[in-house]
Amino acid sequence: MNRKNLLLLFCIVIMGVCSCQTNPAWYSTYGIESTKELKEYPAVDKLERALEDKNANVRLQATIYLAEFGPEAEEAVPVLADNLVDFDYHVSFETIRTLGKIGPKAKKAVPQLIKKLACDNHKIKMEIMKTLILIGTEAQEAIPKLIEIVDVENFEERVEPEGLDYLKKYQPQGLKAMSQAIRKALDDKEQIIRNKAMEVLKKIKDEDDIATQVIIYIHQLESTQIDEIVSAAQSLGDLGPQALKALPALTIMILNPHNWSHDYWRVRREIATTIGKFGKDGQAALPALIETINDFDFGVRIEIIKSLTKIAPGNPAVVAALITLLDDWNPRVREKATKTLVEIGAF
Repeated sequence: MNRKNLLLLFCIVIMGVCSCQTNPAWYSTYGIESTKELKEYPAVDKLERALEDKNANVRLQATIYLAEFGPEAEEAVPVLADNLVDFDYHVSFETIRTLGKIGPKAKKAVPQLIKKLACDNHKIKMEIMKTLILIGTEAQEAIPKLIEIVDVENFEERVEPEGLDYLKKYQPQGLKAMSQAIRKALDDKEQIIRNKAMEVLKKIKDEDDIATQVIIYIHQLESTQIDEIVSAAQSLGDLGPQALKALPALTIMILNPHNWSHDYWRVRREIATTIGKFGKDGQAALPALIETINDFDFGVRIEIIKSLTKIAPGNPAVVAALITLLDDWNPRVREKATKTLVEIGAF
Protein backbone atom coordinates (compact mmCIF):
# COMPACT_ATOMS: atom_id res chain seq x y z
CA MET A 1 0.00 0.00 0.00
CA ASN A 2 1.57 3.35 -1.06
CA ARG A 3 1.79 6.53 1.02
CA LYS A 4 -1.19 8.11 -0.74
CA ASN A 5 -3.49 5.20 0.16
CA LEU A 6 -2.22 5.14 3.73
CA LEU A 7 -3.00 8.84 4.09
CA LEU A 8 -6.51 8.29 2.70
CA LEU A 9 -7.16 5.43 5.12
CA PHE A 10 -5.96 7.56 8.03
CA CYS A 11 -8.33 10.38 7.08
CA ILE A 12 -11.30 7.95 6.91
CA VAL A 13 -10.55 6.61 10.39
CA ILE A 14 -10.22 10.12 11.84
CA MET A 15 -13.54 11.15 10.26
CA GLY A 16 -15.21 8.08 11.74
CA VAL A 17 -13.90 8.88 15.22
CA CYS A 18 -15.04 12.49 14.94
CA SER A 19 -18.43 11.36 13.73
CA CYS A 20 -18.88 9.10 16.78
CA GLN A 21 -17.93 11.95 19.07
CA THR A 22 -20.35 14.42 17.49
CA ASN A 23 -23.33 12.00 17.39
CA PRO A 24 -24.26 11.29 21.02
CA ALA A 25 -26.67 8.52 22.06
CA TRP A 26 -30.31 9.33 21.25
CA TYR A 27 -31.30 9.55 24.92
CA SER A 28 -28.76 12.27 25.75
CA THR A 29 -30.94 14.71 23.78
CA TYR A 30 -33.55 14.26 26.50
CA GLY A 31 -31.20 14.75 29.46
CA ILE A 32 -30.47 11.09 30.11
CA GLU A 33 -26.74 10.57 30.55
CA SER A 34 -26.41 6.77 30.52
CA THR A 35 -28.23 3.49 29.94
CA LYS A 36 -28.26 3.11 33.70
CA GLU A 37 -30.33 6.30 34.03
CA LEU A 38 -32.69 4.94 31.36
CA LYS A 39 -33.84 2.34 33.88
CA GLU A 40 -34.39 4.75 36.77
CA TYR A 41 -37.83 6.26 37.46
CA PRO A 42 -36.86 9.94 36.79
CA ALA A 43 -36.33 8.87 33.17
CA VAL A 44 -40.06 8.24 32.64
CA ASP A 45 -40.84 11.92 32.05
CA LYS A 46 -37.90 12.25 29.67
CA LEU A 47 -38.82 9.09 27.77
CA GLU A 48 -42.37 10.40 27.46
CA ARG A 49 -40.99 13.43 25.60
CA ALA A 50 -38.92 11.12 23.41
CA LEU A 51 -42.12 9.42 22.27
CA GLU A 52 -42.77 12.50 20.13
CA ASP A 53 -39.33 12.58 18.52
CA LYS A 54 -39.27 12.97 14.73
CA ASN A 55 -37.01 9.92 14.45
CA ALA A 56 -39.02 6.66 14.42
CA ASN A 57 -36.13 4.72 15.94
CA VAL A 58 -35.99 7.10 18.91
CA ARG A 59 -39.74 6.73 19.43
CA LEU A 60 -39.33 2.95 19.26
CA GLN A 61 -36.48 2.84 21.79
CA ALA A 62 -38.35 5.16 24.17
CA THR A 63 -41.44 2.94 23.96
CA ILE A 64 -39.44 -0.21 24.70
CA TYR A 65 -37.70 1.33 27.70
CA LEU A 66 -40.98 2.66 29.10
CA ALA A 67 -42.38 -0.87 29.11
CA GLU A 68 -39.78 -1.80 31.71
CA PHE A 69 -41.37 0.59 34.21
CA GLY A 70 -44.75 -1.17 34.02
CA PRO A 71 -47.52 0.65 36.00
CA GLU A 72 -45.01 3.35 36.98
CA ALA A 73 -45.16 4.62 33.39
CA GLU A 74 -48.83 5.60 33.78
CA GLU A 75 -48.13 9.27 33.07
CA ALA A 76 -46.97 8.36 29.55
CA VAL A 77 -50.27 6.65 28.65
CA PRO A 78 -51.82 9.63 26.80
CA VAL A 79 -48.82 9.97 24.47
CA LEU A 80 -48.58 6.21 24.03
CA ALA A 81 -52.25 6.15 23.08
CA ASP A 82 -51.58 8.75 20.40
CA ASN A 83 -48.70 6.65 19.08
CA LEU A 84 -51.03 3.72 18.39
CA VAL A 85 -51.56 5.33 14.98
CA ASP A 86 -47.85 5.90 14.40
CA PHE A 87 -47.02 5.42 10.71
CA ASP A 88 -44.11 3.18 11.74
CA TYR A 89 -45.39 -0.39 12.26
CA HIS A 90 -42.77 -1.29 14.88
CA VAL A 91 -43.51 1.79 16.98
CA SER A 92 -47.23 1.04 16.86
CA PHE A 93 -46.75 -2.63 17.76
CA GLU A 94 -44.40 -1.94 20.70
CA THR A 95 -46.78 0.75 21.92
CA ILE A 96 -49.52 -1.86 22.24
CA ARG A 97 -47.18 -4.12 24.19
CA THR A 98 -46.08 -1.32 26.50
CA LEU A 99 -49.68 -0.42 27.31
CA GLY A 100 -50.17 -4.07 28.26
CA LYS A 101 -47.18 -3.90 30.58
CA ILE A 102 -48.66 -0.81 32.26
CA GLY A 103 -51.81 -2.88 32.83
CA PRO A 104 -55.01 -1.50 34.43
CA LYS A 105 -53.42 1.93 34.72
CA ALA A 106 -53.46 2.13 30.91
CA LYS A 107 -57.29 2.31 30.92
CA LYS A 108 -57.24 5.78 29.32
CA ALA A 109 -55.85 4.17 26.16
CA VAL A 110 -58.76 1.72 25.81
CA PRO A 111 -60.78 3.90 23.37
CA GLN A 112 -57.78 4.17 21.03
CA LEU A 113 -57.08 0.45 21.36
CA ILE A 114 -60.68 -0.25 20.36
CA LYS A 115 -60.29 1.96 17.28
CA LYS A 116 -57.06 0.16 16.42
CA LEU A 117 -58.95 -3.15 16.37
CA ALA A 118 -60.44 -2.00 13.07
CA CYS A 119 -57.10 -2.52 11.31
CA ASP A 120 -56.56 -5.43 8.92
CA ASN A 121 -53.37 -6.71 10.51
CA HIS A 122 -53.98 -10.01 12.32
CA LYS A 123 -50.83 -9.76 14.47
CA ILE A 124 -51.82 -6.28 15.65
CA LYS A 125 -55.35 -7.46 16.52
CA MET A 126 -54.04 -10.35 18.59
CA GLU A 127 -51.58 -8.12 20.44
CA ILE A 128 -54.38 -5.67 21.25
CA MET A 129 -56.47 -8.55 22.62
CA LYS A 130 -53.57 -9.58 24.88
CA THR A 131 -53.19 -5.99 26.06
CA LEU A 132 -56.92 -5.69 26.80
CA ILE A 133 -56.65 -8.86 28.90
CA LEU A 134 -53.81 -7.27 30.89
CA ILE A 135 -55.78 -4.06 31.38
CA GLY A 136 -58.57 -6.27 32.74
CA THR A 137 -61.98 -5.10 33.90
CA GLU A 138 -61.06 -1.51 33.08
CA ALA A 139 -61.35 -2.53 29.41
CA GLN A 140 -64.91 -3.89 29.46
CA GLU A 141 -66.04 -1.29 26.96
CA ALA A 142 -64.07 -3.25 24.34
CA ILE A 143 -66.45 -6.23 24.56
CA PRO A 144 -68.81 -5.19 21.72
CA LYS A 145 -65.91 -4.71 19.30
CA LEU A 146 -64.36 -8.05 20.26
CA ILE A 147 -67.69 -9.77 19.72
CA GLU A 148 -67.78 -8.20 16.27
CA ILE A 149 -64.29 -9.53 15.56
CA VAL A 150 -65.03 -13.13 16.54
CA ASP A 151 -68.21 -13.10 14.46
CA VAL A 152 -66.30 -13.56 11.21
CA GLU A 153 -65.91 -16.33 8.67
CA ASN A 154 -62.17 -16.86 8.91
CA PHE A 155 -61.71 -18.37 12.37
CA GLU A 156 -58.19 -19.62 11.60
CA GLU A 157 -56.79 -16.17 10.89
CA ARG A 158 -58.83 -13.92 13.13
CA VAL A 159 -59.70 -15.76 16.34
CA GLU A 160 -57.13 -16.99 18.82
CA PRO A 161 -57.46 -18.41 22.37
CA GLU A 162 -56.30 -15.09 23.82
CA GLY A 163 -59.28 -13.25 22.40
CA LEU A 164 -61.73 -15.94 23.38
CA ASP A 165 -60.30 -16.19 26.88
CA TYR A 166 -60.88 -12.46 27.22
CA LEU A 167 -64.44 -12.73 25.96
CA LYS A 168 -65.50 -15.59 28.21
CA LYS A 169 -64.65 -13.60 31.32
CA TYR A 170 -67.62 -11.35 30.69
CA GLN A 171 -70.74 -13.44 30.94
CA PRO A 172 -73.25 -13.79 29.50
CA GLN A 173 -72.52 -11.58 26.50
CA GLY A 174 -68.89 -12.53 26.02
CA LEU A 175 -69.48 -16.22 26.70
CA LYS A 176 -72.29 -16.29 24.14
CA ALA A 177 -70.04 -14.66 21.55
CA MET A 178 -67.29 -17.19 22.19
CA SER A 179 -69.75 -20.05 21.82
CA GLN A 180 -71.13 -18.66 18.57
CA ALA A 181 -67.65 -18.17 17.12
CA ILE A 182 -66.60 -21.74 17.87
CA ARG A 183 -69.84 -23.24 16.62
CA LYS A 184 -69.57 -21.31 13.37
CA ALA A 185 -66.00 -22.52 12.93
CA LEU A 186 -67.01 -26.13 13.62
CA ASP A 187 -69.38 -25.88 10.65
CA ASP A 188 -66.74 -24.44 8.35
CA LYS A 189 -66.10 -26.28 5.10
CA GLU A 190 -62.34 -26.23 5.73
CA GLN A 191 -60.97 -29.06 7.91
CA ILE A 192 -58.11 -26.91 9.22
CA ILE A 193 -60.58 -24.36 10.61
CA ARG A 194 -62.74 -27.04 12.25
CA ASN A 195 -59.60 -28.51 13.85
CA LYS A 196 -58.58 -25.08 15.10
CA ALA A 197 -61.99 -24.62 16.70
CA MET A 198 -61.68 -27.96 18.52
CA GLU A 199 -58.23 -26.97 19.81
CA VAL A 200 -59.60 -23.73 21.21
CA LEU A 201 -62.61 -25.49 22.72
CA LYS A 202 -60.47 -28.03 24.55
CA LYS A 203 -58.47 -25.24 26.17
CA ILE A 204 -61.53 -24.04 28.06
CA LYS A 205 -60.90 -25.26 31.59
CA ASP A 206 -62.96 -23.01 33.85
CA GLU A 207 -65.82 -24.82 35.56
CA ASP A 208 -68.17 -21.96 34.75
CA ASP A 209 -67.64 -22.64 31.06
CA ILE A 210 -68.27 -26.39 31.10
CA ALA A 211 -71.91 -25.82 30.19
CA THR A 212 -70.73 -23.95 27.11
CA GLN A 213 -68.38 -26.79 26.21
CA VAL A 214 -71.16 -29.34 26.50
CA ILE A 215 -73.49 -27.32 24.27
CA ILE A 216 -70.81 -27.01 21.60
CA TYR A 217 -69.86 -30.70 21.78
CA ILE A 218 -73.53 -31.64 21.39
CA HIS A 219 -73.62 -29.45 18.32
CA GLN A 220 -70.50 -31.19 17.03
CA LEU A 221 -72.19 -34.60 17.32
CA GLU A 222 -74.23 -33.52 14.30
CA SER A 223 -71.13 -33.31 12.12
CA THR A 224 -70.89 -35.43 8.98
CA GLN A 225 -67.26 -36.25 9.73
CA ILE A 226 -66.74 -39.44 11.75
CA ASP A 227 -63.49 -38.25 13.33
CA GLU A 228 -65.18 -35.08 14.56
CA ILE A 229 -68.14 -36.95 16.06
CA VAL A 230 -65.79 -39.36 17.82
CA SER A 231 -63.72 -36.45 19.14
CA ALA A 232 -66.84 -34.73 20.50
CA ALA A 233 -68.04 -37.93 22.17
CA GLN A 234 -64.60 -38.47 23.73
CA SER A 235 -64.57 -34.92 25.07
CA LEU A 236 -68.02 -35.38 26.61
CA GLY A 237 -66.80 -38.59 28.22
CA ASP A 238 -63.80 -36.77 29.65
CA LEU A 239 -66.18 -34.34 31.34
CA GLY A 240 -68.07 -37.27 32.90
CA PRO A 241 -71.27 -36.49 34.85
CA GLN A 242 -70.70 -32.79 34.24
CA ALA A 243 -71.74 -33.45 30.63
CA LEU A 244 -75.00 -35.17 31.60
CA LYS A 245 -76.92 -32.62 29.54
CA ALA A 246 -75.58 -34.42 26.46
CA LEU A 247 -77.17 -37.76 27.43
CA PRO A 248 -80.39 -37.32 25.35
CA ALA A 249 -78.35 -36.46 22.25
CA LEU A 250 -76.03 -39.43 22.78
CA THR A 251 -79.02 -41.74 23.28
CA ILE A 252 -80.62 -40.59 20.04
CA MET A 253 -77.35 -41.07 18.18
CA ILE A 254 -76.81 -44.65 19.31
CA LEU A 255 -80.37 -45.51 18.21
CA ASN A 256 -80.16 -43.65 14.89
CA PRO A 257 -80.34 -46.21 12.01
CA HIS A 258 -77.91 -44.06 10.01
CA ASN A 259 -75.29 -44.56 12.70
CA TRP A 260 -75.66 -48.30 12.39
CA SER A 261 -73.89 -48.29 9.04
CA HIS A 262 -70.61 -50.15 8.92
CA ASP A 263 -68.52 -46.98 8.76
CA TYR A 264 -69.99 -45.66 12.00
CA TRP A 265 -68.83 -48.43 14.31
CA ARG A 266 -66.26 -46.07 15.84
CA VAL A 267 -69.02 -43.58 16.63
CA ARG A 268 -71.18 -46.20 18.33
CA ARG A 269 -68.25 -47.55 20.34
CA GLU A 270 -67.32 -44.09 21.59
CA ILE A 271 -70.90 -43.16 22.46
CA ALA A 272 -71.35 -46.41 24.41
CA THR A 273 -68.12 -45.69 26.28
CA THR A 274 -69.10 -42.08 27.00
CA ILE A 275 -72.51 -43.00 28.40
CA GLY A 276 -70.80 -45.44 30.77
CA LYS A 277 -68.66 -42.60 32.12
CA PHE A 278 -71.81 -40.92 33.44
CA GLY A 279 -72.15 -43.83 35.87
CA LYS A 280 -75.47 -44.15 37.70
CA ASP A 281 -76.45 -40.71 36.38
CA GLY A 282 -76.75 -42.27 32.93
CA GLN A 283 -79.69 -44.57 33.73
CA ALA A 284 -81.96 -42.74 31.27
CA ALA A 285 -79.90 -44.31 28.49
CA LEU A 286 -80.36 -47.86 29.82
CA PRO A 287 -83.16 -48.86 27.38
CA ALA A 288 -81.17 -47.58 24.39
CA LEU A 289 -78.05 -49.51 25.41
CA ILE A 290 -80.04 -52.72 25.93
CA GLU A 291 -81.75 -52.25 22.57
CA THR A 292 -78.39 -51.95 20.79
CA ILE A 293 -76.63 -54.73 22.70
CA ASN A 294 -76.70 -56.93 19.59
CA ASP A 295 -74.81 -54.41 17.46
CA PHE A 296 -73.04 -56.18 14.59
CA ASP A 297 -69.66 -54.77 15.74
CA PHE A 298 -68.26 -56.91 18.57
CA GLY A 299 -66.35 -53.90 19.96
CA VAL A 300 -69.58 -51.97 20.38
CA ARG A 301 -71.15 -54.93 22.18
CA ILE A 302 -68.21 -55.11 24.59
CA GLU A 303 -68.40 -51.38 25.33
CA ILE A 304 -72.13 -51.68 25.98
CA ILE A 305 -71.48 -54.49 28.48
CA LYS A 306 -68.99 -52.26 30.32
CA SER A 307 -71.37 -49.30 30.36
CA LEU A 308 -74.40 -51.30 31.50
CA THR A 309 -72.54 -52.55 34.54
CA LYS A 310 -71.38 -49.03 35.42
CA ILE A 311 -74.88 -47.62 35.16
CA ALA A 312 -77.07 -50.31 36.74
CA PRO A 313 -75.23 -53.58 37.46
CA GLY A 314 -78.02 -55.22 39.44
CA ASN A 315 -80.87 -54.24 37.15
CA PRO A 316 -82.86 -57.34 36.03
CA ALA A 317 -83.10 -55.98 32.47
CA VAL A 318 -79.32 -55.63 32.37
CA VAL A 319 -78.83 -59.18 33.61
CA ALA A 320 -81.26 -60.50 31.01
CA ALA A 321 -79.47 -58.61 28.23
CA LEU A 322 -76.08 -59.96 29.32
CA ILE A 323 -77.40 -63.53 29.36
CA THR A 324 -78.34 -63.21 25.67
CA LEU A 325 -74.69 -62.58 24.92
CA LEU A 326 -73.57 -65.91 26.39
CA ASP A 327 -74.29 -67.44 22.98
CA ASP A 328 -72.61 -64.62 21.02
CA TRP A 329 -70.59 -65.74 17.99
CA ASN A 330 -67.56 -63.74 19.18
CA PRO A 331 -65.54 -65.45 21.95
CA ARG A 332 -64.39 -62.12 23.40
CA VAL A 333 -68.00 -60.99 23.82
CA ARG A 334 -69.00 -64.31 25.40
CA GLU A 335 -66.05 -64.12 27.78
CA LYS A 336 -66.83 -60.51 28.75
CA ALA A 337 -70.53 -61.28 29.32
CA THR A 338 -69.72 -64.35 31.44
CA LYS A 339 -67.13 -62.54 33.52
CA THR A 340 -69.47 -59.60 34.08
CA LEU A 341 -72.38 -61.78 35.16
CA VAL A 342 -70.11 -63.46 37.69
CA GLU A 343 -68.85 -60.12 38.99
CA ILE A 344 -72.34 -58.76 39.58
CA GLY A 345 -73.42 -61.98 41.31
CA ALA A 346 -75.95 -63.08 38.67
CA PHE A 347 -74.47 -66.62 38.69
